[in-house]
Amino acid sequence: MIITGFSLVVGTFILVYLLCQVAALVRWHGLRRWVAAVPALVVGSVAVKIVYELGVDLDSHKLWPIEALLWSAVGLGFLSAAYLVYGVIELAHLSKNRGDARVDDVPD
Repeated sequence: MIITGFSLVVGTFILVYLLCQVAALVRWHGLRRWVAAVPALVVGSVAVKIVYELGVDLDSHKLWPIEALLWSAVGLGFLSAAYLVYGVIELAHLSKNRGDARVDDVPD
């Protein structure tokens, strides 16, 4: 099997998505964890569908790497949006509790 540049890009992107997904599920708690589980369920169901279809007929799903790449991108986008939304909520909460806090005042 020849590994092409596209295969490396797809594999790397899927690996980055999986690492971010696991990190979100481990580090986040409560509602944030449930929100982080949504892309895991969607991408997981697509992965199961791809494996099933390839098991039935190897010629039925020749573009599975592109489909895996696209769904991983959707999952990573969802996780990024959730991270940003919860970051803004936490910043607003800190700002409310500190009175006149500015974005510059919040430690990294």
